[in-house]
Amino acid sequence: MKKIYFIVVLGILGITYSCTYNEFVIEELPPIDTTIVISFIDTIQPIFDSKCVKCHGSAGGLNLEAGNSYANIVPDRINEGIHEESLIYKKSDPAGTDSHSTKYSAEEAQLVLLWIEQGAENN
Repeated sequence: MKKIYFIVVLGILGITYSCTYNEFVIEELPPIDTTIVISFIDTIQPIFDSKCVKCHGSAGGLNLEAGNSYANIVPDRINEGIHEESLIYKKSDPAGTDSHSTKYSAEEAQLVLLWIEQGAENN
């Protein structure tokens, strides 16, 4: 009987200490130069084109296709008081907890947030 307990304890110890865990590391990027003006047409729309339009196109609902996207997000999806709470940022923030199916990359999220902080201009 002692042999069985010994084998069970040894097995549990073996399983417990043989597992390795990889720590989840959030991608750290160098800060974006905030003196550069972020262009909606040249910077933000291409992010929408690559990440959002496949689900948010002309078929209804939120249309993020070029020529329609700006009018569909400003002002309704921009929070002028707390920029990080803007839906267009928050829904796809890679570090956020929202269950949105598509997330920005860390760099794209920085660009979208900076664009909002700069006044969410149609430039």
